[in-house]
Amino acid sequence: MVGNIYLWGNVGSYVISYFHFKGDPRANDSLTISVIPISFAVQACFNPIGAYLQKRYNAKAILGIGGGICILAVYLATLAETWEWFLFFYAGVFPIGIGLIYWTPIICAWEWFGDRKGLATGLIIGGFGFGAFIFGFISTAIVNPDDESRSTDPVSGNDYFSEEVANRVPRMYHECCLYWLCLLILGIALISRNPEFTKQ
Repeated sequence: MVGNIYLWGNVGSYVISYFHFKGDPRANDSLTISVIPISFAVQACFNPIGAYLQKRYNAKAILGIGGGICILAVYLATLAETWEWFLFFYAGVFPIGIGLIYWTPIICAWEWFGDRKGLATGLIIGGFGFGAFIFGFISTAIVNPDDESRSTDPVSGNDYFSEEVANRVPRMYHECCLYWLCLLILGIALISRNPEFTKQ
């Protein structure tokens, strides 16, 4: 779930098409450029907070809170009627949750595999990226199962997916949220800190 901040590269054009058919005259590919930089900036602000909390509080609780923020933010973004509200929830709130939980599995792994910290970190961060890779296929299969191409709108001159494809965007995110919730529950069930590091 954490790595799905990168999913935007796959779904951005679908979201822009969605807002185009909702009547937003500004909806074009130039809007998609702002999402990743804003997301990274917000996540960067909350990464140290998540690392601080992880060393002082229960790792399961941190995953639950941060993951809950992620899923709720994406769900609320699907209810947005304007691009600004979508951007607020998707690029502003979603990365808060990611920042809070980013370091939790890494620091827990360091505690259990102190002699293999580099390997543990690489596997976890690689897993983050692999999540976006897998959900790229999942999201496309949901929103564009027939592999339609974009066509040029004669009025604006911008390229959009069809209205039928664009209207599947909320469903795409809702299904992904369900999958992420299952992964989050699994992560909460399996994660634990090394008791040697929690002794007072």
